[in-house]
Amino acid sequence: MQDHYYEFDLNKSKENIQALVLNEKDNVATAISDIKNNSNIIMQYPDGFKKEIQVKDDIPQYHKIALLVIPRDEQILKFGYLIARSTKEIEQGKHVHTHNVTSEKGGK
Repeated sequence: MQDHYYEFDLNKSKENIQALVLNEKDNVATAISDIKNNSNIIMQYPDGFKKEIQVKDDIPQYHKIALLVIPRDEQILKFGYLIARSTKEIEQGKHVHTHNVTSEKGGK
């Protein structure tokens, strides 16, 4: 299967996009600005689809946000690739980082 990479033109959007889903297989989004706890944000998917979710932590710019509930010991996918594994259940909208994942280098 061929990987798909997408370009995002955020200047054409009237909404304030605050996170990007980089591949249709991903279970995390990447914050493109700092996001405050309890904020409702708009995420954009590779096909242009937009979705609003509530963020449940402060999320620094370029950090990951769970798109859905991620069970314990589940693969974390970004760019369509395995980048980590959850060490505990992660709620939708929570910060996905070293406090709740372990690295999985070089996986697919």
